[in-house]
Amino acid sequence: MKNWIISDTANIELNTDSCVSEVVAKLLAARGLKNKEDIKRFMNPSYEDLHDPFLLIDMDKAVDRIVMAIAKEEKVLIYGDYDVDGTTSSSILYCFLKKLGINAEVFIPSRFEEGYGLSMAAVDKIKDGGYNLIITVDCGIASVDEVEAINNLGIDIIITDHHQCQERLPRAIAVVNPHREDCKYPFKELCGAGVAYKLVTALSEILKIKGAEKEYIDIVALGTVADIVNLSDENRVFVYYGLKKINSSPCAGISSLIEVAGLKGKDITSYSVAFGLAPRLNAAGRLGDATRAVRLLTADGEAEAKEFAMELNSENMLRQQTEGEIYKEVIEYIEKDYNFEKNRVIVASGVNWHHGVIGIVASKVVEKYYRPCILLCNENGELRGSGRSIEGFNIFNALTSCNSLLIKYGGHEMAAGLTINSDNLDNFVSQINSYADNELKSGDLIERLHVDEVISAADVSMELALELKRLEPFGQGNPSPLFILRDIKINSIRKIGDGKHLKAVFSSEGKLIEAVAFNKGDLCDEFNPEDIVDVVCSIDINSYNNTEKVQLIVRDMRLCQSELIVRGFYNTIDKTIMYDRHELTDVKVELNKCEQISGDFPEEMLNQFLSNNEKCVFLVNDIDSVKKAEQLLETMKSKAAFRIDIGDFVEERDKNLYIIVNPSVKTAKLLNGSNVFVYGRWLDQIYLCAVLNCIDKGKLFLYNNVLGVSVLNGTGFDRDDVMTVYKYLWKTPEKTILLNDINKNVAEINLSYNRLINVFIFRKCIEVLNELRLINAEFTDNIRIKIEKFDNRGKKVQLEDSIIYRKLQGMLN
Repeated sequence: MKNWIISDTANIELNTDSCVSEVVAKLLAARGLKNKEDIKRFMNPSYEDLHDPFLLIDMDKAVDRIVMAIAKEEKVLIYGDYDVDGTTSSSILYCFLKKLGINAEVFIPSRFEEGYGLSMAAVDKIKDGGYNLIITVDCGIASVDEVEAINNLGIDIIITDHHQCQERLPRAIAVVNPHREDCKYPFKELCGAGVAYKLVTALSEILKIKGAEKEYIDIVALGTVADIVNLSDENRVFVYYGLKKINSSPCAGISSLIEVAGLKGKDITSYSVAFGLAPRLNAAGRLGDATRAVRLLTADGEAEAKEFAMELNSENMLRQQTEGEIYKEVIEYIEKDYNFEKNRVIVASGVNWHHGVIGIVASKVVEKYYRPCILLCNENGELRGSGRSIEGFNIFNALTSCNSLLIKYGGHEMAAGLTINSDNLDNFVSQINSYADNELKSGDLIERLHVDEVISAADVSMELALELKRLEPFGQGNPSPLFILRDIKINSIRKIGDGKHLKAVFSSEGKLIEAVAFNKGDLCDEFNPEDIVDVVCSIDINSYNNTEKVQLIVRDMRLCQSELIVRGFYNTIDKTIMYDRHELTDVKVELNKCEQISGDFPEEMLNQFLSNNEKCVFLVNDIDSVKKAEQLLETMKSKAAFRIDIGDFVEERDKNLYIIVNPSVKTAKLLNGSNVFVYGRWLDQIYLCAVLNCIDKGKLFLYNNVLGVSVLNGTGFDRDDVMTVYKYLWKTPEKTILLNDINKNVAEINLSYNRLINVFIFRKCIEVLNELRLINAEFTDNIRIKIEKFDNRGKKVQLEDSIIYRKLQGMLN
């Protein structure tokens, strides 16, 4: 289950003169756009919003040197990188310099021979090429020694890059990078293609070639989306106009790429670029020579472009196959014996794993298990690999904590590369997981979905869908808006696309809403028509047969909060009363050391604790008390965010207020240091004492009468319940029955036999029948049971012969 993080829009003051609806106004305000003019500028990007390229420090020097190269008819080398940003940057600059008549060539280093960036191996390759000037794109900012070597060869060099600068800058003719400390450029988030575009814009201005740079805006958009930079400010303009060109008159290379990707005739969005076009360009450098991507993007005609596009498409299929084989090996290793309790960071190594794809495989492993993942390839005693991370865990810092074990490493918060001696692998696994134990809380290991707003079914309309489309292009920094619809009913639900996807119809407030969920066909096995659910979704327009309808794109779905709590309560309640009495007869708690609370709700005390950043936990063992505690916390003036857990404690770094329902003794041991409030009525005094015994009495607060005799509301237990369940099991002739979701079985019983039982009582009935040897039951977990029926229906038994039945009779009735 994912953790839904909802943006706080409740206290946002909206501009009453806003040019958008209230839903969109709140969404934009949460993203920092509150002023009417800012909203208009965002909704209507313009080339006029682009900044003067000469605000980039050293841009004037770079332009002057290139103008000199034109005048002297010098030979120029464009030095790029093997990813999409590097190949698009190289293509933009190459096309423009050729347009100016410059004798220009492109060099893209091999991932496997020269490695990333400007290297000494590459310098050796290009030194005899007769070049007068080298211009780097998307690399070079850290290549101090390499640039010095080029200077010594008598070749001038211009650095254009967008990566973070180190203390020393290369001694080049010009170093154009918005991240330079002495650079006052107003937008720092350009990618390599963006910086190359600014260089082309500056040259166009000086050479008075009006608007020439717009010819390459489609390639700029491709590089910007692929490099996952923030789609705000200038990047938004690049992608907005780049997509327009891609959809109307793209260059021959992009047009051919669209065709081989099966996207011809479709609306190309930032999503299409990221997951349809960019991977095919990236495949060139992942498995072979990335120069092929440049040749595609700079192709003169359709025939040449198509040839390279087909080659890259084949390369991409090979990449997918290679990636799939490695992924299968990694998953088999993890599923076989990986201990997530001991090792929160997944580290796996293999032989002959391809360096070009293990980063993608690591990303897929993170997606499946939501754990940081590092994959390593063993080559002659050295392990080289890539790591990918999760929100809240800086993998670069994690590697830094292990730097004494590493040969080299680099990267940033979410992705990194490393090389390590194989003899150090075990120590590395131990050390990085020790670091992770200190950095990651249990809640960090649950994937987060960042939701913009909670809306109602009435808000879902074609007007809203069209308005949301005006917020495109979506991407990093401007994600597709996500909404929550609460308490909506499933009218119908089914699998589509060979069972891979899901299609559903929801209803709320008398309104029907269609929905699809891609790659979530398995949800059909978890939900039924008539279930009341909460849904996280985006709002889209489905065009089919010349008609358009609003539809939801479901990202996650779960039973509504009230139903989740009820089911979770009854699924775990038996754990709170089935202790072995012989082991716990001496369990006592010194209540005089605990603070007693009179009244209903200690809001002032809670707010004091929370203002001091202290954790506060409510322990509850009664379903009505759960609901009441939830209502009370929601009415707090401070509006502190809280979460409800069933049985376990899932700590989040941004929450200090929790309700734990039916806490286990193991959970109680995790609460030392927290302020613990024992709330409501408790079913079993021995269980309660066992829980309280694990908690620091100085931080334990008991409500009056908490130890009084309690009743599990709605949970009567009698002979008719047992007989009804027995009849239900004999409805089917099979000797062995697999109950895969007893919540569904309970719903069927209540409907067919006009009973009102819950999951807890159902399980107890099964246990009683099992104890009396009328069936043989194997409990897989809280919701699955395997039952073998004995053919002894005529056998006379006394329910009172069951110890479980007698105990529950006394406890619940």
